[in-house]
Amino acid sequence: MTPHRVFFLLSILSVTASTALTGEPLKGTFRGEVLPDGPAVALGTEELVLLSLPPATRFTRALEIEVQIPREVLPYRSSLAVTVYQYFSAPKGKEPASGEKLAVEVLPPNSRFYLQAPLVPKAGLKASVDTAVLKTLQFDRGFPLGLMVSVLDKDAPVEVLKAQFQVKTHFLNSNLGALSVVTPNLSPEDRKRLRLLANGVTQPSEGTILLEPGLYQLEATLSGFSGTSVNVSVGQAKVTEVTLVLDPESPTVVFEAPEGASIVLDGKKVIWSPVTAFPVDVGPHNVQLSLGNNLVSQTFEIPRGGRFKIRLNLELLLEKE
Repeated sequence: MTPHRVFFLLSILSVTASTALTGEPLKGTFRGEVLPDGPAVALGTEELVLLSLPPATRFTRALEIEVQIPREVLPYRSSLAVTVYQYFSAPKGKEPASGEKLAVEVLPPNSRFYLQAPLVPKAGLKASVDTAVLKTLQFDRGFPLGLMVSVLDKDAPVEVLKAQFQVKTHFLNSNLGALSVVTPNLSPEDRKRLRLLANGVTQPSEGTILLEPGLYQLEATLSGFSGTSVNVSVGQAKVTEVTLVLDPESPTVVFEAPEGASIVLDGKKVIWSPVTAFPVDVGPHNVQLSLGNNLVSQTFEIPRGGRFKIRLNLELLLEKE
């Protein structure tokens, strides 16, 4: 189990900075919007289309993008690539289109090229010669996407530069189901630390979990709590609610100290050994170590249930076992 350490002689404040995502201006004529399972849109080189994602995607594994490649282009396929942009914004008035470049994929030796954008975590999508899997940020939150057939070789023949590509999209596996996990006795902070497995596969700790319809063993573990496991059935296009109650473990501490040391915990001397666990309450405590003429006294905090180790030397170190 990963140690959680508290050093009393040094305090470090970690600040995480967040950067807003902004798209770059994009050149190219805008040819319109491609709807899932709708008609194809013709696209020339250095032209743009918008790939939208309607709301009806709750139980969908991925959006598949199909680019039909003209036969006359295949001998020059290494001169062309499909460029995909996320957070795409179509041109508005005098404002150009914008987006954040997501992927550049050179055309394969096939008449059709597929790009798959996962809409759920752990989608299990696999790349192949004619299929690329897009690494969209936070899954569907990178939408809408933009697509362009880019010219890599500016000396490409005229027939390549004038080629027309057919672009269409469709949903890939729209028959998923979902689990909504309710944990009534966990705080929001504990919920973020919760580890969930469905048939042994890690799942997100928050939000709904999209899965293939079927039977699952759902396991939940959390440091300081007893783990739990339930069997649950996931139905197609349905959200199944499951309640998990994790009982907090009673907090205990074990001491690691030099041989011959005397230890006083909250004003009471303890007869300690490296394997003896002492029950304590959640909250602040005081411990004293005396060894010869040396005395160390310090307070520490037990944040939750579980087994903690206190290392006593010239400084006090508290860690989660």
